[in-house]
Amino acid sequence: MKIITTMIKYLNVCLLIFLVNCSTEKEEKNISFNEKKVEEVSILLNADTTNEIASPAWIKSVSDGFLLYDAGIDEIAKFNLYGQKSFSFGSSGRGPGEFQSIGEFWKFDNIFLVYDINGQKLITYDYAGNLIKDIPLGFVDFPGMPSGIEAINSRQFVMPSGGKDGSLLTLVDIESESKKYVGDAVSEKYMVTQSPDERRQAIYSGNIPAIYKNNVLLSSNESGFFSFQQTTAILEKYSHSGALLWQKNLKVPAIDGLFEDLFEENKSRIDSGEFLLQFAYAFGISANNKGVGVLLNVRENRPVTIAWVPNDGEELTVITFRDLENPSPVPLRFAISEDSDIFFSSTLEGVIYRAEWPL
Repeated sequence: MKIITTMIKYLNVCLLIFLVNCSTEKEEKNISFNEKKVEEVSILLNADTTNEIASPAWIKSVSDGFLLYDAGIDEIAKFNLYGQKSFSFGSSGRGPGEFQSIGEFWKFDNIFLVYDINGQKLITYDYAGNLIKDIPLGFVDFPGMPSGIEAINSRQFVMPSGGKDGSLLTLVDIESESKKYVGDAVSEKYMVTQSPDERRQAIYSGNIPAIYKNNVLLSSNESGFFSFQQTTAILEKYSHSGALLWQKNLKVPAIDGLFEDLFEENKSRIDSGEFLLQFAYAFGISANNKGVGVLLNVRENRPVTIAWVPNDGEELTVITFRDLENPSPVPLRFAISEDSDIFFSSTLEGVIYRAEWPL
C-alpha cells in the first residue's frame, strides 16, 4: 500500500510539472498586443515622375520632413513633409567629406553625422551641408566586416559586439576612444565569420548558423537605445550608459513559424545553388521620442507589419499597412516622424511612400 501511495504521489507531481510546462509554453506563444490597421498609403515621390530621387535608400525623420540617402544620386537630401527638396550634401569618393558607402546618418544639435562603412569613418557637416571634419574609426574593433552602428549622440555610438566576452553590444565613446561591452550575447560563442559550408551544414542539421545568432538591429532616442535580437525576436531597451532597462518578446503571430519556413527554403536553395536567406525576424527598426517600431519579416504577399513599443515597454501594438508589401529582395526602409506620419523608401521601386502613423 505504501508503495502504491508513493507512486500515486510521484505521478501527481509529474502531472503537475507537465501542466505547468504546458501553461508556460502557452503563455510564451500568446503574447498580449493591440492591433491597428492603416488602410491608405500614398506615393509621395516616384523616380518615374521626378528627377529628385532615383534609388532611395536610408531614410531618417526630422522635425519638418525627412532626410534621404539616395544610392542612385549618391547624396543626402533634406525633404519637407510634401516631398519638396530643400538642399542636399555629401558626395561619393575617398577625400575629406566624401563617402564610399553610407551605413546610416543622424541629425544632432548643430550637425549632421554620417557613417561611411567602407571608409570606416564618421563625417560631420553643419546644417547648411558644409563639411566640418572627418572622424576616422581605426580605433574601433569592428566584429568581422565593418557593421552597422547607431549614434546615440554626436560623441557616442553603439554597435554589435559579435558576442565578444559574452556581450551583445559595444558602446563606443568617440572623443576618448574608449569601449564598453554591454548586454548578454544570444550565443556565447564569439563568431563573426563562418564559411558557406559551415552555414549549409548547420541548416541541414536544423540549427541557425552561428554567424547570425548575435545579429541585432539598433535605434535610439532621447530616453535610451533599443536593440532587437534578430534570432530571438527579443527587443531590449538600454540607458545611454548601457544599463538594461527592459526586455520584450515580439514574436507575434505575423512572424510565428518564420524560421521553420526559412529552414525549408534555405535547404531548397542549397540544393539549387542559390544564395541563402538570412535568419532574421525583422527588416528594420526606427525610433522616435515616443518609442520604437520594428519592421517585421513577414512572408511574401502579406502586408507590411510594424511592431510598436512605447518608451516604457509596457505595451505592444502590431500595425499593418494593408496596401503595402515589402519588395524582394531589398526590403523597405522606414522612418516614423514625431507627429503623425510614417515614411517608407523602396530602393528597387524608386518610390517614397507616406502614410498616417496611427499612434
